[in-house]
Amino acid sequence: MDSLHALVQQGKVLYLGVSDTPAWVVAAADVYARSEGKTPFSVYQGNWSVLMGDLERDVVPMARQFGMEVAPYGVVGSGKLQSGKQIEERKRGGEGLRVVLTGPEQTEDELKMSEALERVGKEVGVESVTAVTLAYARAKAAHVFPIIGGRKIDHLMDNITCLESICRNSR
Repeated sequence: MDSLHALVQQGKVLYLGVSDTPAWVVAAADVYARSEGKTPFSVYQGNWSVLMGDLERDVVPMARQFGMEVAPYGVVGSGKLQSGKQIEERKRGGEGLRVVLTGPEQTEDELKMSEALERVGKEVGVESVTAVTLAYARAKAAHVFPIIGGRKIDHLMDNITCLESICRNSR
């Protein structure tokens, strides 16, 4: 934390972030920084989706306690959380799912979760499973800003749909 604080003092960085680190390590470092007048962490980045709730148990409460933002990646299950309609459209276009961790097909858990997310989407009037997953992460805690990816216009539109639905529901 001393070295990181020096980088802030030198103007080389504005804020400190930490990624994929156990919550207890981040908390200990933050307590040290605050007690010594050093720069604490501002943001935590980690893998988080409706299928991987690890961050919800330890990191989100820790971030809330220390006033950190949470910037999760993998919120859309590495592209594996998609409706049946989306999967069929991809197949028709000659495109498969990304081969990340679980292979080129949805696992049984990914399929079941996609179906559940699709039902939730229908209940709230949103067709995109991706938008529902992003809204889920945003709604779990304040100051959660998913790192969005995407290679297509459809991906950008899903992100916009998520933001629109959150804004609409927060009024």
